[in-house]
Amino acid sequence: MKKKVNRAVKAAAVIGGVCVLGVAGYFGYGIYANQQNRNVMAAAFDNMMAVERVMAGEIAENVNATGVVYLKDEQSVYAETTARISQVKVEAGDKIKKGDVIAEYDVAEKIRQLEKQISQTEINISNQYLTLRSMVAPAASSTIKQLQTGVDNAEKSLFDMNVTYDNAAIKIEDQQTAVDRAVEALEKAEKTLEDSELLLAVGAISQDDYDRASDSRDNAETSLTNANNALRDMERQMESHKMNIQQAEKSLDNAKYNLTDAGVTLGTETEKINYEKQQNQIKTLEIDLEDLRQQLADVVHTAVSPIDGTVTSVNVTQGRSVDTSTVLITIADFGDLVVKSNISEYDIPKIAEGMSVSMTSDGLADMTYTGSITKIGDSASAQSGGSETVVPVEVTLDLVDGVLKPGFTLDMEITAAYSPEAALISVSSVKRDGVTGDRYVFAISPEQTLEKKTVTLGIISDMTAEVVTGLNMGELIIANPTDAMFDGMPYDMNAMMRNADSGGGLFDRMGGGMRMPAMGGNMGGGMRAPAGGGQGGNVQFRTQDGGR
Repeated sequence: MKKKVNRAVKAAAVIGGVCVLGVAGYFGYGIYANQQNRNVMAAAFDNMMAVERVMAGEIAENVNATGVVYLKDEQSVYAETTARISQVKVEAGDKIKKGDVIAEYDVAEKIRQLEKQISQTEINISNQYLTLRSMVAPAASSTIKQLQTGVDNAEKSLFDMNVTYDNAAIKIEDQQTAVDRAVEALEKAEKTLEDSELLLAVGAISQDDYDRASDSRDNAETSLTNANNALRDMERQMESHKMNIQQAEKSLDNAKYNLTDAGVTLGTETEKINYEKQQNQIKTLEIDLEDLRQQLADVVHTAVSPIDGTVTSVNVTQGRSVDTSTVLITIADFGDLVVKSNISEYDIPKIAEGMSVSMTSDGLADMTYTGSITKIGDSASAQSGGSETVVPVEVTLDLVDGVLKPGFTLDMEITAAYSPEAALISVSSVKRDGVTGDRYVFAISPEQTLEKKTVTLGIISDMTAEVVTGLNMGELIIANPTDAMFDGMPYDMNAMMRNADSGGGLFDRMGGGMRMPAMGGNMGGGMRAPAGGGQGGNVQFRTQDGGR
């Protein structure tokens, strides 16, 4: 019986020991797992909360593009006149200076024609001056005598006309008397015929007597008609004499005027106008003469180079006729090169004339060329294929070394903005507010919490940004903030863990799924933690600038 009891006690002791060991093992594992969770969280927190310091340094914003080298000043030299080429003085490849003769024109015939026109115009002007002098020259004595004779003849003619008129007037008076007598004779003959008709009716006279009375009346009527006709003819002649007298008077007036005018120059308005017209004619001829003389002086004998450079092509030969549209040669200055590029419409607002440009080429190892933007196009166009809209830009090189050739392709880096001493932070440290659009960073406050600060950025490069306002030099900020971070979030890991242990829900606000309840839970990757997790140690981590 005693043995059975001992066995039972032993069994119970074994079972109890096993239980004790089991419970101790369980709680020991829980403490171990909880510590492992804290270590994992500390490592994650270390990465998430990496910081950087606002540092002073230089920064530049660059625009990269590809350009092609061109001759800046390749000029086509046009003929300055219409002529034949008598001699070409240069060949392709010749180096010439500004003002050097490149061709000679055959202008001998043109000069001869101009000299002939000048001589003819000079003679014409001389003749016009003689005409002008004659318009104001006094009349000769022979002319005066001739004009006086004209006056005398006109006076005699007028006198004769008046005499003729007076004689005609007398004849008209006599004829009028004859008409009056014919009227009386007709009236008497008609009275006699009336009486004879009465006497014939009563038989007092014979028929012959009556017929004689009738014939007398007819004869009287005929005489009156003839007298009236003669009077009318005389009156018509009288009107003709009047007109002759008027014409003679006018002739006399003209003769007297001519005699008087012979001693006066430019006496009428018409003469004055004609004199002024003659003066204008002379002025016109003098202008023509001056123009001809200028044409002769402007005759181009040779074509000269407008610039220093190298002849790239010769387009004319001796004997060829040219005009002002003919290109004689082309000249280029190989020491004056430019680089032309097409810049994206997105980068054009960043650049301006005068900005510095650095250029390199894969074919020219260890060589860097510099220049500046000297021209930006006024309009944009779509590149071939229509994938991008670009604006043409021209860069003038600071130095041409003879190695760089037209047609070379260069990689261009345009310095759009530069600051030698700026407050710098990484681009990854900046976030943008989805509501206001403001840029902001998370700075580390004196209370070891995250402080959301709105910042204004200046120059932005690929990895670095210039802070204009919002931060102070040397200030610590989160290097790679996440969307889960918020203003006032603890920066200290221990505070984070205490908040989690107390069920404060801090990790819920972070949105990362981390959960640290008092007994077990999910920690990011689904790791289970036992109940009764203990307190972790101080968490320290290295910042991007080397601090801890």
